[in-house]
Amino acid sequence: MPIEVQNVSYQTKQRSILHDISLLIPEKTFTAILGKNGAGKSTLLRCIAGELSPQKGKIYIDNQAIEQYKPIELARKRAVLSQHTHISFPIQVKNLIALGRINFKETQQTQQAVLSQIMHLTQTEQLAELYYEQLSGGERQRVHIARTLAQLWHENPQNNRYLLLDEPTTALDVSFQHQLLDIIQHFAQKQHITVIAILHDINLAIRYAQNIVFLYQGNIIAQGEVNNLLQKEILEKVFGCNALLINGEHPCVFWQYSSKI
Repeated sequence: MPIEVQNVSYQTKQRSILHDISLLIPEKTFTAILGKNGAGKSTLLRCIAGELSPQKGKIYIDNQAIEQYKPIELARKRAVLSQHTHISFPIQVKNLIALGRINFKETQQTQQAVLSQIMHLTQTEQLAELYYEQLSGGERQRVHIARTLAQLWHENPQNNRYLLLDEPTTALDVSFQHQLLDIIQHFAQKQHITVIAILHDINLAIRYAQNIVFLYQGNIIAQGEVNNLLQKEILEKVFGCNALLINGEHPCVFWQYSSKI
């Protein structure tokens, strides 16, 4: 398995967040991590990214323990889009996206060719000369996606690479949510990349992911292919709401809150 999480536990001084998590991420697929607020989703993703070190357990990327990678090796192996990204200095969009190529030794001509493709894919070409502070929320998110994808782009994709996304659709309009995930899905298929994304919307996961990991109070209660996990009992335990599951060619879930669950 390209990414393997073995018996990982993580805690802060205040509380225990992850409890003996074991997880296999299938290669070159889109895996969605879902659960209520406080379930441990972001902590798990940060452990997988190498940003947090668990007190117990191991994480392997391509059969190598994550702590054995040099920072530059890890930067070329995986890219991370955090839930909140703050830019506190004036920078043009084109230069912000170019930061995604900072760890690559390439000619300026090659870099410009890569950035041109990325900006075309993410529809950020018309924003190139603007400053980040001039952008709307949806435009800023597209720019951060472009920067993250630039970090993973390869002319002849062969080696495994991983895109880790922490709630990439938060605070976006419905159309922007689908536009963003369409871009990510297209890029991942073209570049043969494995995607791991935290999502809040089960219906977005059904639409874009092949696999789901359900977290509940720091534990994985179910993981596997999407169609196998669309079960009323699982959904209601994870989200704490009555679930109405509509099956068919395009399944979806409707929610009705009940204090009895």
